[in-house]
Order: sequence, then structure tokens, then C-alpha cells
Amino acid sequence: MKRLIFVFFAILFTFSAYADGWRKEEMEVKVFLKNQVDYETLHKLRLNGDIGNGYAVLYLIPSE
Repeated sequence: MKRLIFVFFAILFTFSAYADGWRKEEMEVKVFLKNQVDYETLHKLRLNGDIGNGYAVLYLIPSE
């Protein structure tokens, strides 16, 4: 019974590792923003990520 539970959690962990939403070759990039023009430019690009106070954390693939 313990072995069955272990196998179940091992399979669950494996599937959850692949289901986290990352695209192939995607990376997390932190970009520092110096002025309002940087904010506006980044907003116009419509990239996936979060914009904070003075920086942005983006999730990009090499072609982006």
C-alpha cells in the first residue's frame, strides 16, 4: 500500500512539473526601467510579465 501511494505521488509530481505553463525555452528576465518612456515602450510590446516600480519581470522566449 505504501508503494502504491509513493507511485501515485511520483506520477502526480511528474505531471505537475510539466503543467506549470512555461513555453519551450522560456526564461524569466528582469528589466530595469529608468523613465516613463521605458514603461510606455514595454507596455506597447505587450509581453507576458509583471511591471513593478522601477523594473519589470518578463517571461520571454528567445525570439521575443
